[in-house]
Amino acid sequence: MTDSGQELDRAEKYLAHYATQEPEGRQPDRVQAKWLLATLYEKNGRRPDAIRELEAAVRMRPDFEPAKRDLKRLRSTS
Repeated sequence: MTDSGQELDRAEKYLAHYATQEPEGRQPDRVQAKWLLATLYEKNGRRPDAIRELEAAVRMRPDFEPAKRDLKRLRSTS
């Protein structure tokens, strides 16, 4: 993922797929993948999709602070 926004569609596709699988070894888990996917959605102006992914991440791991923080921020600016 680049800050310039290039390749966001490709990153979204790979993260969405990754979030459906169990991680191998010490790779990021599905909760982290959903959080990253939400970040991509937000960058692409897809706020409802970002909120949906963050809600899923928080359901999966209620103590995952980055997702909780971003979900609160997105809900408060609706």
